[in-house]
Amino acid sequence: MPVPKCDTCGAPLDPTEAGQVVTCAFCKARVRVPAEPAEPPAPAPASIALGAPQRSPVRAWDDDQAPLPRSAGASPAVWATLIVAAIATGGLVFTLRSGRASSPSPVAAVSPHAATLKTLGDSETTIERIDTSGLPTPFATFDPIANLGWAQRMAGTWSADARLIRLSVEEMTTDGVIDVTERGTARVTYEFASPGRHAAGVEMARVSSKLVFSAIDLTFKKGALSAIVAGDGWRDLGKHDLAFGCPLTKLLSVWHDQGLPIRDAYSVELTQASATGAFEWASKNWGVRPLSTACEAVK
Repeated sequence: MPVPKCDTCGAPLDPTEAGQVVTCAFCKARVRVPAEPAEPPAPAPASIALGAPQRSPVRAWDDDQAPLPRSAGASPAVWATLIVAAIATGGLVFTLRSGRASSPSPVAAVSPHAATLKTLGDSETTIERIDTSGLPTPFATFDPIANLGWAQRMAGTWSADARLIRLSVEEMTTDGVIDVTERGTARVTYEFASPGRHAAGVEMARVSSKLVFSAIDLTFKKGALSAIVAGDGWRDLGKHDLAFGCPLTKLLSVWHDQGLPIRDAYSVELTQASATGAFEWASKNWGVRPLSTACEAVK
């Protein structure tokens, strides 16, 4: 029977308390223990699930194709004529008559992973090709600020208290967008951390060797979204409200005034300042000063 888990930190709960509201022993959150889930239906046989063609009994030929007659062989005179013709044309040409070629078996289409990260860090450490339905801006003109709310909701399916701690942007154009379809190293990564999972990991380490992942990366690149877990390599700098007072185009404009060279593409990163915890933009391309989310110089 699947073990119920805390909605906040993912720690195991007592299955005998199903349907009751309890206090998680690890993160101290008040959660309702889910009822026993129904057993999933047995998967269909692999050959049917993958769409493999069902073959009829083996036959030597199709119904509308008669068997090939046996050749009686060629006379010496015929062989001589063929050799002379081959030498005159510069080589031998062989023609092989065979039965009609069979069509290749159909390949099953790869369906996107459901738009949830509930199993991340539990039964899976990486999830590929996640469904991105409802994403505000498309992959070809990806706006990392406009898509942040969508990414935040996705991270919430992993842990209810997930909050952004880093936003990394590679190969952004002067329009403030990124083509993350098939373009080289272009990518956008949102990193989220869970204070509840972090606290639960500290407590669980005292009684278990199980690793509790307290952060995840959501990466958009090459036309797909993937998610991967991260450990406790982050430092909790507190929760700070994140509001953007200027677009990314303005951010680049201010940096250009500070001496940032004009480029075809830029790489920038949004992180929390170690001293204040406030979010700041930093350029990865040149030694310009960090800017606040309002595109103002950081004091």
